[in-house]
Amino acid sequence: MASWASKRRLLYTALVVGFFVLVISYPLYSFLHEPPSCFDGKQNQDETGIDCGGSCSLLCAFEVSDPIVLWSQSLNVALGVYDAVAYIENPNVSAGVRSASYSFKLYDDHGVLIAERIGTTFINPKERFVVFEGGIETGRRIPSRTFFEFITLPQWVDSIGSVNPLSIQNQIFTDAEKRPRLKAELVNNSLDAVHDIAVTALIFDKHNNVIAVSKTEVDRLTPQSSKTISFIWPQPILDEAIRIEITPRIRTVE
Repeated sequence: MASWASKRRLLYTALVVGFFVLVISYPLYSFLHEPPSCFDGKQNQDETGIDCGGSCSLLCAFEVSDPIVLWSQSLNVALGVYDAVAYIENPNVSAGVRSASYSFKLYDDHGVLIAERIGTTFINPKERFVVFEGGIETGRRIPSRTFFEFITLPQWVDSIGSVNPLSIQNQIFTDAEKRPRLKAELVNNSLDAVHDIAVTALIFDKHNNVIAVSKTEVDRLTPQSSKTISFIWPQPILDEAIRIEITPRIRTVE
């Protein structure tokens, strides 16, 4: 029969062993058992899909509609050089994309790919916007069809975006038959400075076809201020310009 001293030593030993087991097992459990998150590759928490929907910032594919390519085309600006433009609509009222990769592909009348340009853009909630790529070289071949597509699956985020505070005033178009030039005032109507502004100009003929396109960028516009912006084309615009659409664009998706 064990003595009291032996029982006490056994009890102390058990307590010490139990303490160290607790000290070791808790961090091991925490390491092996990660709490649910929006990045664990599992559908848990209140998610409606794997790492999407619910409390996650990313939306699931079935919760959004794909952006719509309303039209795309290329315009000759010099010998063997073309500008490509696409007009896109995001039908989602409260969903946007922080960065989406796209491509322009230019084909000749035999369906042969003659040039491709890849780029990235953002997609604000509920907006129509222009994607522009200039100076695409095609050599001696003439593009007859221009195809635009998003080449990666957009990562949609739940966002209502903010209001674009920019507007255009006092646009003047001159010398269409010589050296076309378009001037306008870019106005910041907000009390905050606006950064990284892309401004695209589209010129339409009487059939509502785009006959010229150009783009300029403004790094910063101070609060309640305006800036003169200009667009210049190297070749005459032979068709009559009936409508001009100047669109300033900033990232509002959060």
